Amino acid sequence: MRASAVILAGGESRRFGSDKSLLRIGGELLVERSIREWGWLFEDVVIACGAKKKFFLPGVAEAVDIYPGRGPLGGVHAGLGAARFAWTFVVACDMPGIDADFITELFEQAGDDCRIVLPRHDGILEPLCGLYHKDCFSVAGRMLSENRNCILEMYDVMPVRYVMTKNCFFNVNYPSDVDGIGRRTKNNSCRFKRRLVDFCSEKGLNV
Repeated sequence: MRASAVILAGGESRRFGSDKSLLRIGGELLVERSIREWGWLFEDVVIACGAKKKFFLPGVAEAVDIYPGRGPLGGVHAGLGAARFAWTFVVACDMPGIDADFITELFEQAGDDCRIVLPRHDGILEPLCGLYHKDCFSVAGRMLSENRNCILEMYDVMPVRYVMTKNCFFNVNYPSDVDGIGRRTKNNSCRFKRRLVDFCSEKGLNV
């Protein structure tokens, strides 16, 4: 499809204890696994790699944060700045359960009346596994320039479509999660930040 994909791989991985974006499973990096599973959908794949380039994969661009150390919003901003197309699928590097069918379903929900498409399930929102329009780049840049780093604030100023989906968002937070790759599809609810749960409740997304 004529769309971009951005893989967020610049996090500090504090809970994991080391840079989990460089974790190898069966000799394969997590980002390589994602690209193998669904990267063929896109004409343009970008890795938002944080402070410096570190992957150097053939045919894959790397975007360095314009605002370093500012969390996921900084990575989304850098990735959108490097993306070539109007719509971009943005996903964290530590979600090995995402597949091509799920991504295609998200793109079926994109339209002129929204600039962000986010999946939700059981009242939980997934900000780091959704579609972001190129228009979000300038909004993210303005927020970062004002030292506003919470990506949830973007959803108050940009039109968002929230889509009910299956739960395929298992992510690698801790070393003990590595054994779940390929077997598990979801994390326990306690792994989610309280602020995100509160946001969903305020938006009426908890049912």
